Amino acid sequence: MLRGSSFNIAAGALTAIVFLYLDKNGLTSLSYIVFGCYLLFIVLATYKLVFAKKEVKNNSETESNDEKQTKKENYFKAQLNKHSILDDTAVNILLRLWKFPDGLTDKAISKMIEIDIQAVKYHLEKLETQGKVHGTLATGQPRIWRLIQGGREYLIENKLIS
Repeated sequence: MLRGSSFNIAAGALTAIVFLYLDKNGLTSLSYIVFGCYLLFIVLATYKLVFAKKEVKNNSETESNDEKQTKKENYFKAQLNKHSILDDTAVNILLRLWKFPDGLTDKAISKMIEIDIQAVKYHLEKLETQGKVHGTLATGQPRIWRLIQGGREYLIENKLIS
């Protein structure tokens, strides 16, 4: 079955043959008028079809640009949240270190907040990379963790301390 512009072309060709037949039988002026109107209809329908395809293409490009922009915004929001919002365990560790300015070992922090030492070490290392705590090593001694300026700023900005 013919669809769209293929149908219009086939219908136009069939109409041309019919009107040429009518022309030979003396219906000249009427056949040319009808044939001209039909050709105009075909041209307009084809133009509309082409224009509609371009419009759909432009809309899909606009949507893809909007989707790209949304993805970029979501990525940057995630990066911002990744560096500024801490989970409850990390905040609890910061608060403990604030209460003990001389520092604490990871084992002491683990006992205080009742969380596995491996989880505490993970959070301490993450906080250290974010510039919120610092761990000092002494030969033969466990690492002592202290709150540094970035950690204090975080606690103050989030109204966790005054």
